Amino acid sequence: MVCMHWINDRRGLFVKLDAGEDLFESLEAIAAKELQNGGMILMAIGMLKNSVVGYYNGTNYTKRTLEKGHELLGLHGSIRVIDKSEESKATRIDMHIHCMLANDRHEVVGGHLFSAVVDPLVEMLIIPAEESRITVELNEKTGLREMRVDKIGE
Repeated sequence: MVCMHWINDRRGLFVKLDAGEDLFESLEAIAAKELQNGGMILMAIGMLKNSVVGYYNGTNYTKRTLEKGHELLGLHGSIRVIDKSEESKATRIDMHIHCMLANDRHEVVGGHLFSAVVDPLVEMLIIPAEESRITVELNEKTGLREMRVDKIGE
């Protein structure tokens, strides 16, 4: 279900996501229309449920699922472009997102966000890359897919 609302006002994308939306599907839909060169999620607030949060221990991620709703205190990340492949002729998106979530006892948990459902809303600001292109490349040393930023036209 995707019923988000957003506006691009030249300073960034002001986004409102509604209850039941898959956070990552919504971001992919916005990216397909507005973020041809990628972008950065500057901030987001609201609430999420069914969130899968991970901690990277240097080798792999330890994941934890938070089924109940948690207050979204902060969400930041990069929306990176994976260039067109000959097979699909489509640009794909790769996201690296971290979050901070609080439960009903005001305890905070955070880390790498793998998935989440909006409940009841999320308000967000995304800054599109305009004069640069944000892509992803594998760092052979760490084994991690890392952000790469290049000036357009260079």
